[in-house]
Amino acid sequence: PSGNSLIVAGEDGTVQSLNAGMEAPSSPNWSVKMTGAVTATPAVTPKHVVVGAHDGTLRCIALSSGDTMWFHGLDSPLRRSPWVLGRTDTVTRSTGIEGAPDVQVQDYVGVAFARNRDTLFAFDLTDGSELFHSATDRKPVCLHGKYVTTLDDHKRLVFRNKDEDYKVEGKLDLSMFDLVPSNVSDGAIYGCTHDGGLGAAIPAP
Repeated sequence: PSGNSLIVAGEDGTVQSLNAGMEAPSSPNWSVKMTGAVTATPAVTPKHVVVGAHDGTLRCIALSSGDTMWFHGLDSPLRRSPWVLGRTDTVTRSTGIEGAPDVQVQDYVGVAFARNRDTLFAFDLTDGSELFHSATDRKPVCLHGKYVTTLDDHKRLVFRNKDEDYKVEGKLDLSMFDLVPSNVSDGAIYGCTHDGGLGAAIPAP
């Protein structure tokens, strides 16, 4: 996303960051060895690289350094690319100094998703804590306000309230669409039909 780095993942489980300049880099910025083969494209944000492997491991790597930020084992192979829905936002952080006031900083925050053979998992992008998992959800669609929206096996949108421990608050049938793509940017929901029809639901300001 910054235009400065190219992330390359290989079937031998190696994930590397290369300078994305006009000249070929002499060596990678960093290299991380996963514990299983990687055949799906990692999800990359301005701060994170989220990678799934065939041994069922999901790893979040710091884009700048290659350090592992968090790690999960999800029991069965991850052959699909993970997703990240998020945005840069102002958050309050401790300085780590006793008695010092908290400070506000710009950070990229959001939700990381991965699906193995039979379950969709959602994790907090910052600390890796599990937010929810579902055997009937196929993929995330969008993140807007207090709602995380996913698509289930029957092409229904599933609305989960972040403020209520991701409790399902409603569903919307979109089976008339052949394709409902994920939107990592602004929370709009799109649906496409095989004959070229396009529908859009744009979130209110």
